[in-house]
Parts: sequence; structure tokens; C-alpha cells
Amino acid sequence: MTRSRAPRPRKDALRKPNGLDHLAVAADAQTHPGQWLHCNDYRTGQAAEHVVRMIRDGRIRSYQPQAAYETYAAHLAGGNAAVWVRYIIGVETKPMPESLWVRVPDYGSQPGYSGVRIRAVEIYPYCPACGGPRGELRNDRFVRDGVHLVRDAWDNACGHRDTYPGVIAEAHRLSTRRAAGDGRKSLRGVPGGRYEAAVNLLARAVEENVRVSAHTAVELLEEAGHKAAAVEVAAFHRVLMGRSNVSARSALLYLNSQDEEALKTGRAGAWVDGPIRPGNHERGRRR
Repeated sequence: MTRSRAPRPRKDALRKPNGLDHLAVAADAQTHPGQWLHCNDYRTGQAAEHVVRMIRDGRIRSYQPQAAYETYAAHLAGGNAAVWVRYIIGVETKPMPESLWVRVPDYGSQPGYSGVRIRAVEIYPYCPACGGPRGELRNDRFVRDGVHLVRDAWDNACGHRDTYPGVIAEAHRLSTRRAAGDGRKSLRGVPGGRYEAAVNLLARAVEENVRVSAHTAVELLEEAGHKAAAVEVAAFHRVLMGRSNVSARSALLYLNSQDEEALKTGRAGAWVDGPIRPGNHERGRRR
């Protein structure tokens, strides 16, 4: 994760949100088609999401025609939020995913802890410092106590460097936020998704017993004939070192994330065996 030179955001965008020149932002985006550009910073995520909705709905005329621009709101680590936009006419682009699953080394935080384990955690697809898109994932092999291990690494174009402890902390914040609010909406399968029926099965099991584990979820899916979903959950469980406390709820959220990404990219099979196979980081990749 080397550090590259970060783009300089507009001073007026940071200091005078109400006086932001959206016409200039839109013009810059047209000059750099397909490239995500920083639009503005806001004090709250609600404000940033409101601006995103206005851009998507065409209520901010600078970003017309309506389908010419993509945008998202990034919730930053400091509590504020950022809006990013890009012009997409005439270029091929990949949609911004809802989240990323990455492998990270966990050295533990308890006194006397020794060793390292590889964890798969869910994080935002953008930099927590500025909101710019995170870089492409790649395998990073390393040796710890004579054991050869593989983790994920990436370089952010914005220049801000992610650290593995910071990524683990971010994953905890994302999990907490979902549990407190929007996570409840994810306890149903994605309509039209490959794993919709399997997720609904697990959702009913979780509603009956919140302590259902991912290991038990694999058994339930196999018994119900959801073989592909069972393979996905088993792979997801292995990524997390086979710990018995991996929940079925985490597994169904993972299946939903696969369906959401597959539907976005228009592909039927997304990430066949999870993020544990070396070199298999591209969502939507098939065997």
C-alpha cells in the first residue's frame, strides 16, 4: 500500500458548502470521464445523501442529462460525509459496490496474545478519510512465525493509506451501524437474486434463534437443497478460520452482498467461492 499524491480538493468546496459551484464540478467531471471526482464535504451523512438524491433525480441542473452522472455519499471516519461524482457517457465503468470483503491479518488486542489469523471483514468501498474509491484488491503474501499467509492489499488513488488495524475498526463500525438500523432491512433475500430463497430460509432461522451459527446454516441449506448457497457459506466460514461463533446472520448478509453485486453487473454468478482463493478478487468472476 504505497502512498501516491492526493488530488487537492477545492478550498471553496470545503469552506463554503452552500456556495459550491456545481456547474464547475460537472464540467470537471466531463473533462475526466469515468473518473470519480470530489464534489463537496458535508457535516452530516444525511446532508450528503440528500445532495446525492438531488443529483440522481436531476434536481441539480448542472448534472443533466439525468443519466450522465453517477454519484455516492461517503460516511467518513470523522463523522462528516463527502459527495463524489463521475461522468459516465461514452466510457465503460464498473458500478461502485455497496461494500467490500477483504482479508486482513489480525494480531489480536488482548494482553499476551501471540500469533496472527486471517479474517475476512466487510468494509466500505471508499477511503474513510476523504471518501474517494479504494483501489483494486491484490494478493499480498507474507510470512509470520514461519507460516506463509495471504492477505489483501490495495493502493488508494487519493493517496490516503489504509492500515489493517484501521480496517478492522472500520468493519466493526459498519457492523454496528447495520445492527442499529439499516441492517434489519437486509434480513430478506435480494429479489431476483441467485440466493434469494436461501437467504429467506436463513432469515427465518435467525428470527427463531439469533444465536444460529454459520456452521448450522450450512447444514440447513444443504438439507433444503440450496447446494450453491451452502458452498458459499462454507467458504465464507473457512475464511473466518472456521470459528464456531460466526453467525448465520453474517452469512446471509454475505449472500445478499453477492446477489446485489451480481445484479448490478448483470452476471449470474458472483464470487463463486468467496474471497479465499488466491487471485479471485474480481466480483462476478466465474470458474
